[in-house]
Amino acid sequence: MDAGSDSDDETWNDECIDEEIRQLLVKAENGREITLDIVAHMEYFYNTLECHHKTVNPFECANPLMFPALHCHMNDKAASKTGFKSLFQ
Repeated sequence: MDAGSDSDDETWNDECIDEEIRQLLVKAENGREITLDIVAHMEYFYNTLECHHKTVNPFECANPLMFPALHCHMNDKAASKTGFKSLFQ
């Protein structure tokens, strides 16, 4: 494909990925399908954003309840062994 093709419009830049992730994380029921590996990848994404992109980082926001899907996994067997009730402890 050449550099000017229509597929360039479908590039997933940081802004687009950020918007999609935050839409998933605001619904608690989505958390049942998000594995800890995926959570780790999302956190890595937020730690490596392009410098010019400003957003609400779900891993550092003042109100962690804004993104309840991040907390649903804490009810699984692996999390119960640690005793953690939140990613923010």
